[in-house]
Amino acid sequence: KLIMEDLGDEYFAILADESSDVYQKEQLALCLRYVDKKGRVVERFLGVVHVENTTSLTLKAAIESLLMEHSLSLSKVRGQGYDGASNMKGHANGLKKLIMDECPSAYYVHCFAHQLQLTLVAVAKENPDCVWFFEQLRFLLNLLGNSCKKTEMLRVAQAQRIVEELDLGDIETGKGLNQEMGLGRPADTRWGSHYKTVMHVLSLYPSIQKVLIMVGKDRSFGAECANAQTVLTIFQSFEFVFMAHLMQTVLGFTSDLNHALQKRDQDIVNAVGLILLTKFQLQQLREDPGWDDFLQEVQSFCVKHKIKIPDMDSFYRPVGRDRRFFIKIKNMHRFHVDMFLSVIDRQLQELNERFDEVNTDLLLCMAAFSPIDNFASWDKDKLIKLARFYPNDFSSTEMNHLPSALKLFLTEMRIDERFRKVKNLANLSIMIVETKLHNRHEIVYKLLKLVLVLPVATASVERIFSAMNYVKNKLRNRMGDQYLNDCLVTFIEREMFLKVKELSVLTYCEPLIFFTMNFFVRREYPTFKSWLRHCFIRTQLQCSASRRQQEPSILISPHFRHDRPTKFSTHISFYQWEQGASSLARIMDAKDFPVGHKFRLISHYTHCDGLVLAPTITKLYLFNPATREAITLPDGHGHSHTAGLGLDPGTGRYKVVRSFYRSPSMDPPVSMGMEVLTVGEPGARWRETAVDPPHPITRWRTALAVNGGYLFWYMDRRRYPDDAPRGLLRFSLRDEAFAVTRLPESMDPTLDENVLPDVLHGELCVVQALPDKAGVLIWTMSSSSMDNDDVHLDDGPWELRYCICVNALCHPLGVLPDGGGILLWANRSVHRYDFSARKLAGVVCNLDRIRYQGGRPARWKSVVDFTLMPYTESLVRITAA
Repeated sequence: KLIMEDLGDEYFAILADESSDVYQKEQLALCLRYVDKKGRVVERFLGVVHVENTTSLTLKAAIESLLMEHSLSLSKVRGQGYDGASNMKGHANGLKKLIMDECPSAYYVHCFAHQLQLTLVAVAKENPDCVWFFEQLRFLLNLLGNSCKKTEMLRVAQAQRIVEELDLGDIETGKGLNQEMGLGRPADTRWGSHYKTVMHVLSLYPSIQKVLIMVGKDRSFGAECANAQTVLTIFQSFEFVFMAHLMQTVLGFTSDLNHALQKRDQDIVNAVGLILLTKFQLQQLREDPGWDDFLQEVQSFCVKHKIKIPDMDSFYRPVGRDRRFFIKIKNMHRFHVDMFLSVIDRQLQELNERFDEVNTDLLLCMAAFSPIDNFASWDKDKLIKLARFYPNDFSSTEMNHLPSALKLFLTEMRIDERFRKVKNLANLSIMIVETKLHNRHEIVYKLLKLVLVLPVATASVERIFSAMNYVKNKLRNRMGDQYLNDCLVTFIEREMFLKVKELSVLTYCEPLIFFTMNFFVRREYPTFKSWLRHCFIRTQLQCSASRRQQEPSILISPHFRHDRPTKFSTHISFYQWEQGASSLARIMDAKDFPVGHKFRLISHYTHCDGLVLAPTITKLYLFNPATREAITLPDGHGHSHTAGLGLDPGTGRYKVVRSFYRSPSMDPPVSMGMEVLTVGEPGARWRETAVDPPHPITRWRTALAVNGGYLFWYMDRRRYPDDAPRGLLRFSLRDEAFAVTRLPESMDPTLDENVLPDVLHGELCVVQALPDKAGVLIWTMSSSSMDNDDVHLDDGPWELRYCICVNALCHPLGVLPDGGGILLWANRSVHRYDFSARKLAGVVCNLDRIRYQGGRPARWKSVVDFTLMPYTESLVRITAA
């Protein structure tokens, strides 16, 4: 998505290549080349697609499917770049022709980063004699290069030969002369290796011949002895020497051109000149004088090394191959026509197709844009000709204005000192955008972008298959096509991937994330390591909370009251209710805790970000229903009282805060302290706060956790002086300081049975029952005020948010997404209240249906209690606490 936004409505070129993965599945990779909004030439990986075969029609269909998948059209294509595979080039039926039929301006340009020599070798191998030669060459290199002993033998033989030729005066001495050479293996991944290998074989010919004889006579080499004898027969044949000289000559002609093309756009003029020169040399070679000189060179080599030269007027007899595969012809026809002319003609045909008249004109016109030496190569006529290559991109009005626009552009470029040091077209484009001149020279800049889009220098597609070896390897070879594509995009385009907001990823993948999380955790598999990243966990919580605002969900936990026997209290279950669900989903059965821990609950649970804290008489138990984890927190002060759970925004850690009496006596004045435990820290222990709470808090009441990192407690009105402030005790998890937040003025400051503090969507709220059951008011304190240092929290600020026509206090669980109602929990039911009708619209969840689940006897029905809370999935790991 980011790549598509970066591309926008710009023109682009397609760069395609095909290769097989480790599972031997043919994959087509596609990259886009375009100029971004900053004027930079960028190449982005679009994707890979599995293709059943590599015919041009199949490849075109695969490219179209990838483009359509990202809402792109072939009409925007302004360039093509492929490697030298025979099914991706050509003129009549090739992929280039098929795409240009639909988009005439999608010009094919030889990719300078693709080694031209590799293409020419592939073309030469269309000749069966070339295939035979390279196969024999491979056998030779395998025989001599697979052991250090034979390599050392070749090195010694070469050194002896050099000494002998120095003594005879056949060679000279000097710096850089007579250096040691080896037999490198020709390979498609090592550019220039074919030419270098053939050249070294001919240079080391007598030394190789000597080593083969030695190996063939030495029986200690075993099977290699017989192999050396067979290879020596081929190696000493006229046919092998002829093909070796032919490949050295042909590849030698294209070597300089190949290196010039690697120098990118600053050497385009020289490269085009070398293209014409290479074609001319090959044409001269195929003429009669060229053939005579070449044959004389081969025969002289054979005479020097005592190789039998066949009579050219005799009939051809193949070496190492059966006669039945060849027609009866003279040696002259065989070597001159079938070998010599066939190879040269194929090379000329390939060069003409890759560098035809249109292609060459494009390259020359591109060179006219070069900013080197203060635009020394500038040619207005060539640039106007370049614009005519794109008739659909320049209107007649723009073409008429182009000469004057080019003149104005050149004048400004040469005057502006900032452009004096620009050395290539890519930097020129960036500088034009940085100086805002692209708005002034729109037509010229459009022409420059079309030039930059042409894929004259790129290896992006080649790097994709290198990356595929990391992503899909032998240990992970059954990866699906879509999964492989997704992994490659994020692996190759790491720069773009790091710009993706984590919330965007979670929003897009949220259903899969929650399904995967539930699937693995319910089966007690470990969660993925990436889930443990703090930023991922916080972003996932934000995403989950946002989702729950659109699809309300409630976590329900039935439990027994504190005055019942322990044996019925050690099992805690969690159920999930979702709007529109036909039944409750049982998402967690907590393990049975030891009976000796006096598990009896002293109050309702407290919760924060999906974590649930269950306080008992002596212990605290922490649950994460989403990850199915449950732990017993360490022992703290002996006289534990009541607790709260919240998030410290400063450290990003969850803290459990528990109050305790410093003495068993409950008589005023009461001495009370607070202790804190940080969840998730290895070896975490309770520690007392720096200061004690200024006022005692009510027993059997858990704290309320709100956004901003605050906990609120009921203050015990029976145990503090009459002149003490009335309200809620506030504790900051960030700095661990205490303060008092007053209630709205209309409320009874004693927090009687008509006032109920609670939490609504992460904000502190107070539910107030009006006299004579006239209704209920809900006051809230917004989270923004919690984060605002200028707001004095001691006095609120409170806002009267809702007035509800019900006759008793109730817990607000959440406002419905459409804003037309609110979920209220009272007694054993969850109701939906309609704001517009000003009445209860019905029961959405009846808690009685889960009262007897878990094997509890019916006689305990009156002592079953419930804790309900908004449910948010959390990936926080609590087992390290």
